[in-house]
Amino acid sequence: MTSEELAVYQADPPSSPHADFVVCLECRRKLALIETKHLRKHELIPERYQEKWPGAPMVCEASHDALSAQSKNYWAKLTPEQRTIQAKKRMTPERRRKQSITISKVRAGLTGLTSEELEQWRINAKNAVSTPEHRQAASARATNLWAERNRKLEEAERILEANWRPGDWDQKAQWHVLANKLLSCEYISNPDLKVWAIASGHYTDATFPSWKTIQRIRDWVRRPLGPRGQRHQQTTNGQHLENVSGQFTGQP
Repeated sequence: MTSEELAVYQADPPSSPHADFVVCLECRRKLALIETKHLRKHELIPERYQEKWPGAPMVCEASHDALSAQSKNYWAKLTPEQRTIQAKKRMTPERRRKQSITISKVRAGLTGLTSEELEQWRINAKNAVSTPEHRQAASARATNLWAERNRKLEEAERILEANWRPGDWDQKAQWHVLANKLLSCEYISNPDLKVWAIASGHYTDATFPSWKTIQRIRDWVRRPLGPRGQRHQQTTNGQHLENVSGQFTGQP
């Protein structure tokens, strides 16, 4: 764009629309859309740009139509809950105000600098985030964030595992006492389970279920007797119990 064309555009931007481009009045570049990322190069935000150039278009007609259609399609596919989440992530007036204050402070500190001093300031600012100390601090922050994420995931998994119950839980109320005990322990042997059930008063020696029933309860709540179904031998009161392929020999 020539200087004459730019002067006309700057004098009355709304009267000089173009279907396929808009002109950044700061650098004369022809763009389909003047984004916030581009305005940062001029130390501006959209509100400041529009205050400086009242009525200046930020998007050409073609891009406006395409973006409008794309936005409508995107929001139409979201659920009400997803729309609420996305709306909170959008740039609010309060966030724009804080961003504007930050830029104003930076610009105030750069007032009076020559072009060479301003360029040197930009180089120093860029180098400041490239030092080994900065990279080490950034790496430490990322490591801590990742560790915190993993801790929260592990905690969530523990909560889910502790609250897990079989789908037909309500249909087998007679097994709830032993099933809850199995689920509350990382591992408990059959003899120890029997000792606990009798000591707690839930069962007697005569009413305690058979080992075959205990195995069914273990399979039901996913608490196997031995690791990976291997042969597991136990001794209680001098009596030998053996688990072979899920079948028990010997009775209490």
